[in-house]
Formats: sequence, C-alpha cells, structure tokens
Amino acid sequence: MNNLHKEIAAIVDTYMKKYPMAQAADILKMLYQGEFGPGHLVKDTAGSRQYLEDEYVGMTDICVHPGRAQLAPTEDIGFGFSRLYLHAVAEGLDISTLHRLFLLSTEKAYGAQENFAAKVNILRLLGFDSDETTPFRHSKVFKENYPLQSHYRVVKTEYCRFIPLFISIDSMQGNVTLCIDGDSAAGKTTLARLLQQIYDCNIIHMDSFFLQPHQRTPSRLEQPGGNVDYERFNAEVAMPLAAGKAFTYRPFDCRTMSFGDEINVSPKRITVIEGSYAQHPKNGLDSAINVFLEIDEAAQAARILSRNGAQMAARFREKWIPMEKKYHAAFDIKQKSDLVF
Repeated sequence: MNNLHKEIAAIVDTYMKKYPMAQAADILKMLYQGEFGPGHLVKDTAGSRQYLEDEYVGMTDICVHPGRAQLAPTEDIGFGFSRLYLHAVAEGLDISTLHRLFLLSTEKAYGAQENFAAKVNILRLLGFDSDETTPFRHSKVFKENYPLQSHYRVVKTEYCRFIPLFISIDSMQGNVTLCIDGDSAAGKTTLARLLQQIYDCNIIHMDSFFLQPHQRTPSRLEQPGGNVDYERFNAEVAMPLAAGKAFTYRPFDCRTMSFGDEINVSPKRITVIEGSYAQHPKNGLDSAINVFLEIDEAAQAARILSRNGAQMAARFREKWIPMEKKYHAAFDIKQKSDLVF
C-alpha cells in the first residue's frame, strides 16, 4: 500500500465514520474537490454571488436544524481544501466574506486528471464504486440525512483557521482597528494581506516604526518593547486614526537606516496594524480586536532560515526573538489577545 492509498483510506474512513449514510457518489465528490478545489475558475463573479445568496435563502429553514450548534463551520476534505458551510452565515460570517474566500480559492486551477484517476482507482479498491459522472453531485440519501452538510463552498484550508476572526470582524459595527501581534515568522504579514484581499482594509506595518540609530540607547533597549518607536507611532498613526482622519507617515527602513517616501492613508472601515509590538500599550491604540499568532520553535527556526538566511537567522535567535519574548511576557500580550492562532 503506497502513501496515496494510505491517505485516501484514512480520509474515507474518517468521512464514513462522520457520515455513515454517505454513498460512493458522495465520497467521489469529496475526492474530486480535494484534487481540483472549487473545480473551475469563476468567470461571472456577480452571478456566483447571486447564486450563493439564493442558495442561502433557500436553506433558511435548514439553519434552525438542532444539529447546527454541533457542526463546525468548516471541514477539512484533504489535499489543502476544506468545505466552508453556508450555515456559518447564521453564525455571524457575512455572506460577502464567504463569497470572497471562495473567489480567492478559485484564482487558479488545481489538480490533474491523472491524479484524480489514481484516487478513483484507490476508491474502487476500498470497495466504493459509483456510476456518477462529472459534474459530481451529492446523493439523495446524503442530502436527506445531512441537510446542513449539503450546502457549502470549497475553499483553501489555510483560510479556515481564521473563520473566528472573520466572524468577529463581520459582527462589528462601525470602524474596526485590528492588531496582529505574535511570534516572529508566525504569519502576521500573511494574515494582514489576506484581510486586505477580503476587506480592502488599510495595513500599517510595525516594521516601519523601529527605532532610529540615535534612539537606540542601552536604557531604551532594556525596556520591554522599547525597540519600537511608540512615540512616533502614537503621534503619526494612533491619534489621527482615533479621530477618523486621513494621515501621512514615513516608514523607517532598518536596512538603510533611513526614511522612505511618505505613505498617505485615507480612512477605511478596517485598519490592520500588523507586526511585532503592534499591541504595545504605549502605542496609544484603541483596538477593537487583538490577535496573537504563535508558532513552535522548530517551525519558526526553519521558516526564518528559509526567509532570511543563516546570518539573519542567528540575529533573530540571539537578539530579536528574546526581545519579543520579553515584551510578550511583560505585557501579557498573548493572554490579553482576543484571538490566538
């Protein structure tokens, strides 16, 4: 039994334990989605949004199903894809957010026919065979027994861990300031970019506010979180942001030890502050949502080495990571965060 056979067998075993009434066609559909993702590129964005809205309206009665509370908003179907259930809208996820996550997952084609054919052959060896042909559909038995699980969109699994964050954002009224803090190489910038793709929000990088050379005194660097210019951040970002005004700041580049060109920021409903020290209490922010991203030490070391090279990795290990840990501990950053991933 090769690795693919073992993986398919494990996926099918898990699926059948959760859905014992599932038919071969339902498993075939799951494997197809795991290979090809959403299955096609969306050419009519407006049409796909309307279809989603119509489907959700049509399942309104199903959303009061007593089993909804026990059903997670997402389900991993393997190979980097998950099902994002439409009932998540009833839990607070805006339908626009759900649709955007779906669109982001369809921006390129995935999978190969030969890979899918291999999976179908393994499925037959496991005793499941179906006369179903493309496009694959859920069986009538599945729809009758699992009505909530019959309505979803396939999205990248990497998006699904942040569903609680998306629900928090979508549930808030008015302007939202969101701070993403946490461990080095934990994905803070990546999450900020994802939020920008979903919500068209402003992003302010804390890397733009590290100390200038004359500020790097021993006494300042001894302070927990003292290596960030929280005074300048407060004056140039936090104060105008609180007032709902447009503002301008100049990012400081630690590589050249100089300021870059001015960045103009116009007010938007959501502003994301991302990077180490984003939640420093002296920043002066009144943030609505605080997020902390963590990563285990082995994965962190590997990611930094790949991203920054051996020389910089040593500096992270010997200097910057200990400084971040000191800051996290001094201000209980993780404990005081609203969401931890």
